[in-house]
Amino acid sequence: MGASFHSGTAATDTNESARRPRRRPGENRARLVEAGIRVFGIQGFHGASTSTIAELAEVPQPHVYANFTTKQELFLACGQRVLELLADNAADDEEETRLSAFLLQCLAASHEPKLQPALSDLLDRANGALGEARILELIEHLAAGQLRTAQQRVHSEEAERSPAEELPAN
Repeated sequence: MGASFHSGTAATDTNESARRPRRRPGENRARLVEAGIRVFGIQGFHGASTSTIAELAEVPQPHVYANFTTKQELFLACGQRVLELLADNAADDEEETRLSAFLLQCLAASHEPKLQPALSDLLDRANGALGEARILELIEHLAAGQLRTAQQRVHSEEAERSPAEELPAN
């Protein structure tokens, strides 16, 4: 009986030392929103999974639904945070690209029946806070960056191609 108590204590000690420190109240929610901005911005509303967001946020999957009742609620919370960050106008170039990508995904998802009323309101507030010209500038900045990335990829692939792979000239 003493041995089983002893081994239970050792296991508990090991588990406790492997645990991460407790997070402050609201920290998991903030981590999920920041990760959601990244994942939704890249994969869109339908392409993103809450498990991918939880993994990026380093938050256990059940905590997603402890903080947000639905994936839609998480998406809209991300949209609200993007609006706040863009309105502050303090984002560096990389962050602005990430925020712009999410904003573009909001536009793409705005026809979704479940999201339409809330996204319409969010996009109206974005238009009021930022102005149409700034929103268009953000989308243009994102598109230009994606075009540069695609061009670099093509040039890189062309440079790596060996002469034997090239088609003979006619």
